[in-house]
Amino acid sequence: MTYAGKIPWLNLAGEYAREFGKGSVTGQSGTIQGQNYRASAQHGTADRLQFEVTVHGTDQSIYNAQPVSNRSFATEASVARRVYGGFSVRVGGGWQRGSFVNTANEFQTSGYTARFGIEHPRLQLTMALDDSLSNSLPFFSQLLGNIGVGSILITPLQVIPSDYRAMSFTLHSNALRKLELSAFWTRSRQHLAGILNNDFELLNIYLTYHFRRIQLEAGFIRSNQIFLDYPTTLRERFYLRIVRSTRLL
Repeated sequence: MTYAGKIPWLNLAGEYAREFGKGSVTGQSGTIQGQNYRASAQHGTADRLQFEVTVHGTDQSIYNAQPVSNRSFATEASVARRVYGGFSVRVGGGWQRGSFVNTANEFQTSGYTARFGIEHPRLQLTMALDDSLSNSLPFFSQLLGNIGVGSILITPLQVIPSDYRAMSFTLHSNALRKLELSAFWTRSRQHLAGILNNDFELLNIYLTYHFRRIQLEAGFIRSNQIFLDYPTTLRERFYLRIVRSTRLL
């Protein structure tokens, strides 16, 4: 179900989905029930202050000999205002929380995101900061949507405190009509039980030139990762890409 409407001072939008399933789940006969929901509200115009709030979440439960459930909830808000000419400033952030529960374990994670951006028709610059705390390895939260995870977590596991922090910058500019400049940098660090476990850094810079239906890209990628006690992994690459779009039908 979806909804979009407007009251005198607020634009509203929302959607809700319900799911039911039956069959072989985690190797056993069972059923699945879940729901997804999302709602947003916006007030103001681009020339003045503009507020936007979004709430979204998911719930899923598996019922069989090894019941599993996972939940996630997140809310985000931002404020934007035009400051000079075509330049606008946007500030925002959000909070998220998730959990994964089966017969033997309960993993939880929560954190926040902060964003700052400068927007212009020919220039966009954004900065983001992510911070999360959990009592399990971060990759468990990435597998919440995989219904096969419960079958490998049927025994109690040691609770490991974990923290994850990341910062990223994104730049996009099309100052010239046919030439675009894009750049992305991110740095993330993860600790397990207070010990540095993963230190990752990525830089990607590329130019794009549009010539009729041909798109030429030239760029540079550099990644550096330190994982546990393994040697530092450093990769650098220059690349040239030619893209030609075509219509088949």
